[in-house]
Order: sequence, then C-alpha cells, then structure tokens
Amino acid sequence: MIGFLLAKYPVHLKSTSKRVASSAYLERYYESINLLLAEQPDAAIDVLMAALDLNADTLDVHMALGVMFNKRGEIDRAIRIHQNILAHPHLSSSQMLQARLALAEDYWLAGLFDRAEVLYTELSQCCDGSVAQQALVKLVDVYQQEGEWQQAINAVKTLCQCSLAQNQVPPEYAAINSAQPNSATPCNKPCNAAQWQQWQVYFYCELAQASLLAGHEQQAQTALAHASALEGDLTRVRILQSQLASMDNNPTQALALLQQIILTSPAYHALVLPLWLEAFYCIQSDGNPNWSLADMYQQQPSALLLPAAAKSVAEQSGEPQAIAFLVAALARWEALATVHEALTLLPPTTYAQVTLSSVLALVEKRLLQLQAYECGACGYQGHKHHWQCPSCKSWGTVAAQL
Repeated sequence: MIGFLLAKYPVHLKSTSKRVASSAYLERYYESINLLLAEQPDAAIDVLMAALDLNADTLDVHMALGVMFNKRGEIDRAIRIHQNILAHPHLSSSQMLQARLALAEDYWLAGLFDRAEVLYTELSQCCDGSVAQQALVKLVDVYQQEGEWQQAINAVKTLCQCSLAQNQVPPEYAAINSAQPNSATPCNKPCNAAQWQQWQVYFYCELAQASLLAGHEQQAQTALAHASALEGDLTRVRILQSQLASMDNNPTQALALLQQIILTSPAYHALVLPLWLEAFYCIQSDGNPNWSLADMYQQQPSALLLPAAAKSVAEQSGEPQAIAFLVAALARWEALATVHEALTLLPPTTYAQVTLSSVLALVEKRLLQLQAYECGACGYQGHKHHWQCPSCKSWGTVAAQL
C-alpha cells in the first residue's frame, strides 16, 4: 500500500512547482521514500500524510490509508484520518457520507459502540439509499453486540421495507458474495427479506429468552407470538414455547411442541430429546417412553432415537431380536460404521448370550463421542450447539453433524 502511494504521488507533488512550499513537499516525499527503504513503514506513512494536503486529489489516498490502518488494527490512526477528512470544509455530500461511514466503522472496530450507534443511526436516515442500507446493516450488528434486541428488530423491519428486501445487496456485501461463489453463505449478512426475517425470528427469541430469565412470562409470550407470525425456521420458537408451557404447568402442550420438532427437525434431536423426556415424565412419572420414541424413530429415523427403538423391540420381542434389529439399523448410519462392523463380527446365534445393555452402552458411548456441530456458513466446529455461530455471527447456521 505505501509503495503504491509513493508511486502514485510524484506527479501531484511535481505539479506544485508554482507553490512556494513545493520544495518542502518534495523533501518530505523523499524522506518518506528513505524511511520506507529503511524498513520503517510507520514513520514513512506519517511523513507522507504530512506531505499530502487534504484536497479533492488526495482524498482517495487518505481514505485508503484509513482502510489500511483498520486492517492493521491501528484504529486510533484511522479515526484521526477520518476525523481530519470530515473537518475539511469543501467535501461533497457523497464524500462526507463515505467519510462518516468509515469513521463509524472505526468506532465499531475500536469497541466504541455508543459512538458507532450514533453515527450509523444518523446515516440510516440520510437520503442516499445505498448508504442508509449499509448503515442499517451495521446498526443490526451494533444492537446485537449490545443485546438491544428490540432495536435490532426495528432495524431489520426497516431493512425489509427498503430495496434490500427486493434481493438487492449493498455494494460492500455484493462484492464479498461475488468474490466467494462457492460458499453457501459467503457473507454472514442476509441478502434478502426472507433471510432478514429469519434473523428477526432469532432476535425475538433472544428477547423472549431475556424476558424468561427476568421472570416476565407475558413479555416472552408476546415476543414469541411476533416470531411465530414470521416465515422461516421456527424451531427455537417452539422450544421456548414448550418452556413456557412447562412453567405454566402444561406438560402436555410442552410434549406436543417438542414432539413436533423431533418429527420434523432431526438436526435438533440432541437438543430436544432431553426436554421431551422431562415433559414425558411430568405426565407419566413411572411411564415408559421407549414405545413413543420408537414410534418417532419409524417416522423420522435418527441415530439418537435408535437406542430407545432397540429397547422397545426388546420389550416386545426379547433381547436377541433387539440386538439383531440394532445391528441391522446401524448400517444406515455412516458415523456408526465402526460399531456396526464390530457387532457384525458376532454371529446371530450368539445374540442370546450378549446383553442388550452392553451393546447399547457401546452405541451410546460412540454417539456421545461423535456428537458435533458445524456452521454451514463459515465451517466453525464444536461440541456445543449455538443459535448464533461464535465465529461468523450468523444465526441458525450451526447444525448437528450426526
């Protein structure tokens, strides 16, 4: 970057021969070259900045330097550059907006969220539609960082009403998307109204979760009702609704909501099955859940439902038949191939000498080892489910890999 600047600006410096201070410009220019050759880029940048007056010809260079400082993590320098630009009395309205966007980004990167919020809020109300959209998108980030979920919801509503909702992406995100055509979600910002609405669902869920923790059940109910009215994946809404039902001493409704998730969303089985069992035992404290779980396995096969299905077979037909069922069923799960291979070494005639509990212990241990989650947007991997990816901050992209 500094080499590019030094290569570009000799022409401008030479053109100042009519100025009284032209020799001073050249001296500083050559000084910056010497510092660069001496591998002192920071000092070279300082000298070059002092040599370049801020004007229409050098504005792009100042902006480029601000971007470079941001990438290098030198946010304080970037802030000074962009504040210096904004202090210039002869900026066009477009240049002023771009400089304010850049300064707001500096504040965001520096963790000065209150200052970033003020600037982005002002920019979101400007007459330039593209700038307003970019500011709104960044406001969503700010509100998420601050946990201001209602504010984030309001910003998303505005986004869905503007041209971004018509499958138009702000230039900065369009560039990222076009640069990574093979990525499922190359940019972690939604690109259309449907995706923004899905994020809005999660924001309502965060609002409901916070209300539940504060003991405000009615507010949580209201937030979930708003989320349910939107289109998209409502799995988390159903889970929170089931928690509300349990708190209202209505385990039957909680069980029905959780069973709906089990039958439609196998990726959430690890998350939902413990909640389903808790609701089941609230209704039938001494009941046997295996038959119900086995029935759900027949409708929506899942490796995590397999142990309960095997127990159900054992209760109806005996352990040898349950082991035979288990061995055959394991073949469909690639992740359990090693367990399947080990069990197939046992001839069927020995199934009567093997206990189902020992076989299930092997299967369940392997299931626990294999339980992992991956973000479909950035590839983040972990052993814990997150509604928002800890890495790229996308919502609803982390799914079970088993």
